[in-house]
Amino acid sequence: MKTIKGTSNRYLDINLSDRSWSVYTVSQADLSAFLGAKGLAIKIYHDRFPKEQLSKIDPLGAENILIFSLGVMLSIGVPNSARFEVVTKSPLTGLMVGSSCGGPFGEACKTAGWDGVIIAGKSDNPLVVRIDTDGVTFEPAGALWGQGTQETQESLKLTREEGAAVIGPSGENGVLYANICSGHRFAGRGGVGTVMGAKNLKALVASGKKVRYEAVLPEKFTVNRDKARKFVNRNQMTKAYRAYGTNSNVRVGIEGGFSPVHNFRDRYHPENEKISGETMAKKYQT
Repeated sequence: MKTIKGTSNRYLDINLSDRSWSVYTVSQADLSAFLGAKGLAIKIYHDRFPKEQLSKIDPLGAENILIFSLGVMLSIGVPNSARFEVVTKSPLTGLMVGSSCGGPFGEACKTAGWDGVIIAGKSDNPLVVRIDTDGVTFEPAGALWGQGTQETQESLKLTREEGAAVIGPSGENGVLYANICSGHRFAGRGGVGTVMGAKNLKALVASGKKVRYEAVLPEKFTVNRDKARKFVNRNQMTKAYRAYGTNSNVRVGIEGGFSPVHNFRDRYHPENEKISGETMAKKYQT
């Protein structure tokens, strides 16, 4: 298995219009100045277009690009790091959007040897794009069009080495807040799934487990990783999430007066307690 120190510094640059691809190499200057998945992706997006054209880009047009950018510390054992960022121009707001997602796609893409994927252009027909250590292949996705996100992933018959980022009917039909799904996790902000649907891209599938990563400064990395792990493990929010999941936030909202009732028009409802993490855990013995 190939070993990479730090990051690969390589993004797949895919054009769906002519089904071509190349390798985009990230400069050392950008790596230093724009550390992280979101910052680096926004820099890549900015460099793709002259500054004066940014406001003129149609979010649902072929000229818009969709960037899947992987976390710097993904796959090397850092707590809370197994995430990827989806960056594009939002069809919902007309502004730039970055949406963070867990799920297996990030790990699979990273261990295929890529730090991210840039999607440009628009396919004439629905596509599945598959990536591995060697590059990119394109497959028709007509049989998958119309399927929901979980059904799509089941139809793809993903192996243990693979992870997918897929859309459902909302992305296909231009719902402006459509999500991208990976496993049971979602990039759920700004209509990133809508952009993917506008490009006729049903699924992006990565086949990984071929590359491993190690720290450039292993001793310093190990010390700081272990410090971070101890901090995370003793944090009260970590304990609450382990015990009650995301619903642990419900009681915090009740006590702080910021429950999102009626889209935040109200801040409290007497029924709120029934869906708190504590109540749900007691009722269902989770």
